[in-house]
Amino acid sequence: MNTHTQSNRNRMPAALIVEDDITCVYLWQRYMKRKGFRAISTQKGTMALDMARREKPDLVVLDVMLPDIDGWEVLQALKTDPSTRDIPVLICSALQEEKLSIAKGADGYLQKPILYEDFLTALSNIDARIKEPA
Repeated sequence: MNTHTQSNRNRMPAALIVEDDITCVYLWQRYMKRKGFRAISTQKGTMALDMARREKPDLVVLDVMLPDIDGWEVLQALKTDPSTRDIPVLICSALQEEKLSIAKGADGYLQKPILYEDFLTALSNIDARIKEPA
């Protein structure tokens, strides 16, 4: 669990969705809301880095193919920054890159299209680091 989560147990957990396909953003926002998360989003990798540092989300849902910098760069920056390195990152991509995602530091991987049940399973797999609301 993130230290910022421990100090803010009464707040709704937040998920930062980094995705340029607005349909995916809406879908994942619905998934996150069902699980009790507040979802924030951006379509740009550079903005995601700023938002992660500022908002300290409990989870980042990250696409690899973004319009400015790719998700691999975002993942590397998140995992090397002391202020964000403990935030779990779930890669959601059309690319078949599960092994590479995990090797680069992602905490989970899903290939698009993503079903709700698969999304829940991925969250459960990284649940030890995410504190869901009761």
